[in-house]
Amino acid sequence: MNDRDAARSADHDSPWKMALEGYFQEFLDLLFPAIHEHVDWSKGYSFLDKELQQITADHGRCQQRSALRRQVG
Repeated sequence: MNDRDAARSADHDSPWKMALEGYFQEFLDLLFPAIHEHVDWSKGYSFLDKELQQITADHGRCQQRSALRRQVG
């Protein structure tokens, strides 16, 4: 994927992220009502997409190192 494709992909993702963040409670209520009723919404919530990106990036680097070790060793 080149920079142009990545930018185009990001443009499609942003509206969905904004919609989910803006209507998260309604989203859960519509698609996962059993989960929605067990959430204490008074405590608030936050989105951890940056943390998920970090974890998956770290995991990818570990897999690359492991593959390299297998090729070299």
